[in-house]
Amino acid sequence: EDIKSLCSHVVEKYGKILDKVDYVQTFKSLRLRYEQYLDRKDRSSVDNVSLIMRNSRYRRDPRQLDEDEEMWFNNEDEIEDDDSVDEHKDLDDEFDQIGLGKILDKRVI
Repeated sequence: EDIKSLCSHVVEKYGKILDKVDYVQTFKSLRLRYEQYLDRKDRSSVDNVSLIMRNSRYRRDPRQLDEDEEMWFNNEDEIEDDDSVDEHKDLDDEFDQIGLGKILDKRVI
């Protein structure tokens, strides 16, 4: 049933002897099939490795951020933090000018 293993065995064990038989094409065809089998086997193992590498490269948790996304969010936070500090300073200055800051401080205490 497993003809590939039989062909492999025959060619690997008796290939040199069978190569000398020229009067029939059977053994040449057997050798050709064996070489094609080896090529397919090698190609499929390389394809499988590249497929695994490709899948592992692109497979990630969809919730995980890319490096660029992470940098974008971090930069935006820094900008917002700077703006919010400036806004608070402006509001504090305005409250101090109208004396509202002192009134609010007394109510909080």
